Amino acid sequence: MSLARQQKEQMLVIEDASIAHTSQSQYLARQLPGVVIDCHVFVTSTNYLQQELKVFENQITVHQLQLDNPRRLPHAARDFLLKDNAVGSADLSLYLEDDLVIQDRLYVDKLLWFCERTNHQIV
Repeated sequence: MSLARQQKEQMLVIEDASIAHTSQSQYLARQLPGVVIDCHVFVTSTNYLQQELKVFENQITVHQLQLDNPRRLPHAARDFLLKDNAVGSADLSLYLEDDLVIQDRLYVDKLLWFCERTNHQIV
């Protein structure tokens, strides 16, 4: 959850389903002001890590969908982003699969910087 832009990073400790807190971030002075990250997790049925996601319940929104074909889950997530059903209009929407880990805490800042420099013509 390091992209959540908090003073201390949080990591899930899977063996006891708890949160570990790291020392204060060094990135706070370099990140863009006013950026808010909303994290939405889309799942089908009960085939997901419910207890692990519960640890982050104050930081993420879980959408439990009932789909005829679970392979359509990425499409449902895409539709959510396109309709911008989140907390208002987003300047940038990202769709990430569950096996992608972003290590760079300034990733979103860099994407926004790039989008602004190209007048949102190239992403």
